[in-house]
Amino acid sequence: MLFPKKTRFRKYHQKCYKTKETKNLFLSKGKFGLKAVQNKELNAKQLEATRKNFLKKGNKGVKIWLNFFPHFPKTKKPLESRMGKGKGNVDYWYFFVKTGKVLFEFDGFNQHFIQMVKKNGVKKLPFKTKLIFKNF
Repeated sequence: MLFPKKTRFRKYHQKCYKTKETKNLFLSKGKFGLKAVQNKELNAKQLEATRKNFLKKGNKGVKIWLNFFPHFPKTKKPLESRMGKGKGNVDYWYFFVKTGKVLFEFDGFNQHFIQMVKKNGVKKLPFKTKLIFKNF
């Protein structure tokens, strides 16, 4: 599972992003990619499941780049615990995906791999995505 080696603080405040992405809007490395259409949290387990699905379905010639990393901790208090006594322990690590961000980039693919990404690959993600291609 993905998590950072070292962080500045052990626990963070919860953030709420309702804005659109301004930096990572276009493909930089690959020839086609997945772009987010909704704002949503993506935790490390979902990211790992999606990445493994792409690697399993793609051949050895397919190259995959991730443009994000889960570096925010999400805390949770244990069930049936009383109020107070501080913030809970870290439950999982997540990354907040903004609308318009390019998540995955692919290179060295064929038509079969594109159809697989449309059908099976995006089922692991908790938000809507669309395919984008580099203009030649």
